[in-house]
Amino acid sequence: MCILCVWRQSNRVVIFVADTAQRKITLMSSAILHHTAGTILLIGASRGLGHAMAAELLKTGWNVVGTTRPVEGRTELHDLADENLDRVEVETVDICEPEQIAALRARLSGRVFDILFVNAGTANARSE
Repeated sequence: MCILCVWRQSNRVVIFVADTAQRKITLMSSAILHHTAGTILLIGASRGLGHAMAAELLKTGWNVVGTTRPVEGRTELHDLADENLDRVEVETVDICEPEQIAALRARLSGRVFDILFVNAGTANARSE
């Protein structure tokens, strides 16, 4: 499964996936998510789209390991973890820092994830 496109539409997350075996693109519905529920490592889940994805996946039976940046402090993901004990784990990583990526890898060593979704990116400072 390859996730092609994700966006937030009001209080719902819409996910399109590619099935490379059947060469088609489909809307990933709640039923599909429910039948394939597992554990997702969701990089960048502290707010916005990442948080919405985590919340939607939880509704369909998935377990979520979501990341925040170390500088963010308490986030919406922490609230989600408090509401879903044993189903949401919060990790920290700044994907711009190779040593933090290596540390996350070491902390998660031996874990198996059904999906890795990177919803994080970098931005250059805006010049005015």
